[in-house]
Amino acid sequence: MADEDLSSEAEVASFLIATKSKDIGVAETILDAWMAMLIEDTVSYDDDAAGIRDCIKQMLGLLPYSFPFPLSDEEYIKIHDKLCNYTNIDEYYEYLDRVRADLPRLQDMIRKSLNQQFCRVRYGGQYDTHNGNNTIWFRISSVGYNWANTIYVFASENRRKWNIEKITICRDYESDHGDVNGKPEYFYKAKDGSVYYDMPIDEFLNEEHEHSLVFSTTELNRGVLATMRQKLAEGHTYQEVVDVLSRSEIEPPFNTWKHIMRSDWAQCIEASEFLDNAHPRTHAKLMGVKRRFESQHPEVKIADIDVEPRANTRGKMVGCEVLFLLESDIKELWGVNLSVVYNRGVSDIPGESIYRDLCREFDSYVQYKKIQLN
Repeated sequence: MADEDLSSEAEVASFLIATKSKDIGVAETILDAWMAMLIEDTVSYDDDAAGIRDCIKQMLGLLPYSFPFPLSDEEYIKIHDKLCNYTNIDEYYEYLDRVRADLPRLQDMIRKSLNQQFCRVRYGGQYDTHNGNNTIWFRISSVGYNWANTIYVFASENRRKWNIEKITICRDYESDHGDVNGKPEYFYKAKDGSVYYDMPIDEFLNEEHEHSLVFSTTELNRGVLATMRQKLAEGHTYQEVVDVLSRSEIEPPFNTWKHIMRSDWAQCIEASEFLDNAHPRTHAKLMGVKRRFESQHPEVKIADIDVEPRANTRGKMVGCEVLFLLESDIKELWGVNLSVVYNRGVSDIPGESIYRDLCREFDSYVQYKKIQLN
């Protein structure tokens, strides 16, 4: 999105209204702003309210593009009349100036609404469908809301229709960052640590794992943030939460948005080339280290584990380095990378040894940085 003429945002707004989704007020605000930009080069300096309305209807009929979920011209005009942002030329240009100045906020507002209400689903590939690929991908861009039941029902209802064999559930990097080429990528996990990456559909539907796509994390704060997280978990959109907090004379916590997203990401596992290709026994060993460490250090989560081979001066591979990326509500521990080095391959190292070495590295780092743990 982020179109200078709000055309993509208007497409989303039309979709929200046509499908009777939430945040209709947000959608109407976007559409009236879009229509104001649409007529900028055709509205006459002496147009009154009726003339402006006729100009809008004319330009709606000349659009060089179409929306998958369009409203009728009459519905668009009705939204313009309802909001009554301008009824003459002077008011029109004042409103248009406000729209241009407010463009980033308007774009962000509708983006958040779409991401919170929907997740992307594709059968046959993550971004493109490929013949012979029987995996269904769910790409989540919301925060605080648990999609587990929705995904379970959808996958169950369409399993035989599409011959689904595997399921993958991940964060949607495109929605979070605006492109599909970024790193890292995160996959969600079940409560027992099983990763939703090419998981056999029978394993998923037989509920061999306790599904929880958004974990019940400890409260980040009491008050505003806790209230916000609870309402998001209940299925409210971000705008609905902000509206409630505003009525309570609480400053809307816009700056907490990315923090909440990061908190959810901490419950995922990053796509690591090593883990993706590791032997199941090695994978299970490292995940056991992760679970044990997190149970003994509840203030810390391990967001990613990677293993890099180490070579001697002659280029011969003689060992490995196991890397642990930390996430934590303690800001001094957020994004910290700890590593332990061995002169053997990771498959030859007992999990108990890796766990003890990781704890030793962690304790040393905390003492050196003089970090106060909760």
